[in-house]
Amino acid sequence: MNASLHQICRHGNHIETVMMQRKVRKLANALGMALNLRPGNGLVMFLGHGGERDNYQALETWVSHVLEQACLLPTREALPVLMMRLESQLTEWEDLA
Repeated sequence: MNASLHQICRHGNHIETVMMQRKVRKLANALGMALNLRPGNGLVMFLGHGGERDNYQALETWVSHVLEQACLLPTREALPVLMMRLESQLTEWEDLA
């Protein structure tokens, strides 16, 4: 019986993790569209960890990190905070370039 409960718990946690990843991806896509993010990988080293395939994956990594750092849930209400921070970070990066 205990093993079954453990499996159910693990399965539930996996489903929750997948749902959170989807929400983060949706937020990243919304930010990318709002900022007219272009295809390519120019932002991978700036926004991501370096192993992401493209700008959108790097943006997902960045969104995940900022949400965790700011103790925000991946909901629509987080978009203004994310947008402000991303614009600020991109401006800072442009100033350095």
